[in-house]
Amino acid sequence: MDGSGLCSTAIGPRFALPAAHCKDAGGEFMMVVSGGYYGGREYYRRIKSKKVHPLYEEGNGFVGDVAVFELDEEVPEEIPYVKLNPTLI
Repeated sequence: MDGSGLCSTAIGPRFALPAAHCKDAGGEFMMVVSGGYYGGREYYRRIKSKKVHPLYEEGNGFVGDVAVFELDEEVPEEIPYVKLNPTLI
């Protein structure tokens, strides 16, 4: 499994917020790291779905450069995440 090249913020136990320009990086899996990239524990989750901001277009700078990925299963409780309003996801 190769989750390299994809950085994001966990926004729920099954959701991640990467940049839209990373939508094709890392293949079908996402690596979730707890405790820092170096020396932390790694967990892999399959990406169930990807939603890209409707204003995002490649080569258009950073306009709409955000996406939401749904993971196939929850990450462990030790992974902290930003709590957002669920109606926004």
